[in-house]
Amino acid sequence: MVLSKQKVIIAAAGVLTLVLAGALIALFGRNPPPKVQLKPATLTVWGTFDDTDIFSPLTRAFHERYSHLSANYRKIAIEEYETELLNALAAGKGPDVYMINNTWVPRYLERLRPASATAIDPRLFREAFVDLVADDFIVDGKIYGVPLHMDTLALFYNKDYLASAGIATPPATWEEFLQDVKLLTRRDARGNIVRAGIAMGTAINVNRSFDILSLLMMQQGSRMVTEDKGRATFDSPMALNTQESFYPGERALTFYTDFANPRKQVYTWNTLQHFSIDAFLTGQTAMMINYSRVIPLIESRAPYLSWAVAPMPQISTRDFDINFGNYWALAVSNTSKNPEEAWQFLAYMAERNNAKQYADASRRPVARKDLVDIQRGDLKLGIFAVQSLSARSWHQVDNNAIEELFADMIESVVRGSDTARDAIAKAARQVTVLMRKR
Repeated sequence: MVLSKQKVIIAAAGVLTLVLAGALIALFGRNPPPKVQLKPATLTVWGTFDDTDIFSPLTRAFHERYSHLSANYRKIAIEEYETELLNALAAGKGPDVYMINNTWVPRYLERLRPASATAIDPRLFREAFVDLVADDFIVDGKIYGVPLHMDTLALFYNKDYLASAGIATPPATWEEFLQDVKLLTRRDARGNIVRAGIAMGTAINVNRSFDILSLLMMQQGSRMVTEDKGRATFDSPMALNTQESFYPGERALTFYTDFANPRKQVYTWNTLQHFSIDAFLTGQTAMMINYSRVIPLIESRAPYLSWAVAPMPQISTRDFDINFGNYWALAVSNTSKNPEEAWQFLAYMAERNNAKQYADASRRPVARKDLVDIQRGDLKLGIFAVQSLSARSWHQVDNNAIEELFADMIESVVRGSDTARDAIAKAARQVTVLMRKR
């Protein structure tokens, strides 16, 4: 590919016409799309988690390549982010580009501007990113966001506790996991939990309990919603070869809540325990399930803790892995006065070199397939990068409401006010009501 195809062509009238080949060849390695006129613009970009110093080198380089375009990044604390964003969008003062979580897409779809045919081709987009990205951000054949990373659930464990219990390697299957939890749990003479084997079983004090339970359901084989996204089906049975019915969602819910059931051998957690992350940091639990984004927290608050990360346990009888993805992507507001220019910025940020620069600076797992092998050997991020290839999620018409329904479902089983079958049937009906309101 000759470099002349990346040159900026300046129109006589002062309107600058760019050949988008540069961004897309670097992104996809394919022929360029048609030319598109881009006007001078200063883009506003909102995000959370990432500090300004992560974005500043990238926005400076963006301006150096396209001298008539610039981007100003603003970080907003996660506790305030969505409220401030929605208020700004409602007032017509929102940013051109903002970050959304992958589970927000159904709620935000009408607020987003999809990529035009000249920005990014959906087929090439699918080739560049891990599969979950296309599942989440391609809607009716149109692209609605570009991710910079991909995070997945993994198993965090206290190395000293596993060694003292005679466990040579962290559990790779759920069968091994159950045995290890029993070995790692410590109780006093009255049966009170002194040290948990795993921070798991409840909702109110387990970080991302919704994600953990969703993963268990999908690993068991549950279809979370119908293909037309009109009804929740995570409570539905599966037909087995034996002509018997198997309820994968119910099985997953029971498996999860058994860790908080005093009548079960794997009882290791309850609502009196500290929040799961705090419990891991202070040595009150031997294991927890979480995302790579908690790594900086562990390093800063527990610098002397001996810990490591292992891949998420899997079903032993399945010959492929299923993992759970949760990540953020850049999206373009439908109220932006500079939509093509904004999508030029997204295409630029998604280029291989820029995506790598972002991953290196932010210490986040990559979302591009061609960067997975580069990050594979990273002792802390490699597991998450590899798991991105098998990451899944599910369509949540209102992620906030659905997470509350799942929490209620879990806690009702833990309290004993509902059986697992009744609780999951109720939750499925409530999620279906939400879906039919849309």
